[in-house]
Amino acid sequence: MTVTAIRALTPSAQNGETSVDKALGLLSLFGIADRSVGVSELARRAGLPKSTAFRLLNILEANRLVERQGRQYALGRHLFELGQRVPFCQPGSLRDVSAPFLDDLRRASNETVHLAVLDGLDAIYINKIHGRAESRCPSAIGRRVPANCSAVGKALLAYSDPASINELLRGGLRRRTPYSIILPRLMGEELQRIRQRHVAFDNEEAKVGINCVAAPVLGSSGRAIASVSIAGPVGRFNPKRFARAVDQAARSIAAAAVPARP
Repeated sequence: MTVTAIRALTPSAQNGETSVDKALGLLSLFGIADRSVGVSELARRAGLPKSTAFRLLNILEANRLVERQGRQYALGRHLFELGQRVPFCQPGSLRDVSAPFLDDLRRASNETVHLAVLDGLDAIYINKIHGRAESRCPSAIGRRVPANCSAVGKALLAYSDPASINELLRGGLRRRTPYSIILPRLMGEELQRIRQRHVAFDNEEAKVGINCVAAPVLGSSGRAIASVSIAGPVGRFNPKRFARAVDQAARSIAAAAVPARP
C-alpha cells in the first residue's frame, strides 16, 4: 500500500484491531466461487457497518487490490501479480519442479492430481491438474482443507514436527464428513501407519463419494515439504492401485527439488 493509504488506516479504539487488519480481512472474505460481491454483503460477512466497509474498499481499490465492477467489487489483478512472487509460484520452485511428475500421474490415472503444503493444521493446494473423467473433487488451487480430513494433509502431518502433531491431537480434530477421523487415538494410529507404508489414504473423509491416495515429498531433514495425491470417485477410482505410483512420484519430486526450496 502507499504511505497515504497506510496512514488512512487507523487503529480501532474498541478492540485494538487496526483498519489495516479489517481491510485485509475483507480480502479474505471473497469466496472461491465469488466473481464479484456487493459492499452490503461484504459488510455483513465482516460484521462491519456498511460505511466502514465502503471506506476500506475504496482504499483497497486505490491500491489495486480490489476492482469495482458496477456496484460490486472483485479481487484486483494486482493480487495476481503479487501472488506470482510467492516462492511457490516462481520458476524453479517446488510447484514448477513437480509439474511433469504430476502430469505423469494424471496421464496414468485420468484422475485429479494435487500438490499441497501444510500451513498450521490445514493443507493448502498449490497445484491441481484435472483428470479427463468428470469427478466431484471440491479442491481448488489456494483452497484449504483440514489436514486430518485429507490424504494430502495426513501425509504432511505424519512427517511434520512432533509439536504440530501434538497441537493437532490436543486441539480437537475437525470433521468434514461422517468418515472423518476425529478421535485423537485413532488419528495417532493412522499417522503411524502412514509412516510405515509411506502413503496416506482418504476414504471419503474430506468429501463423501471421493477417495484419495497421497505421499509426502520429504526434504533433507526428513520432514514433509509437500505432498502429492490422486483423487477420484468411489467405485471408479481404486486408490490402492496407485499407491506405489504416487509414492514414486513424491520421491522423484523430492530428488528433483534439491536444492530448490518450496
